[in-house]
Amino acid sequence: MARPRKLYYRLKPEVKERLLDNNVRYKISVDSVVKDLKSVNFYTDLKMSTIHSLMIMSSTDPKDQWDLKWGDCFFNN
Repeated sequence: MARPRKLYYRLKPEVKERLLDNNVRYKISVDSVVKDLKSVNFYTDLKMSTIHSLMIMSSTDPKDQWDLKWGDCFFNN
């Protein structure tokens, strides 16, 4: 059985691009988000603070509560 991929590698390309674009100006915050995303396989394992930082650093707005609950606005399944 194949192991699930870390969340960082499942980021939607546009989310990853916007996140990394902020790396120059907000390096510590972006590095922290990337580290957390590379450490877990499942969205439910992320801390709310990481999800919030990901939203801010990638300028991603969930369209509704379900989008935020399941992380569909950030990740490819």
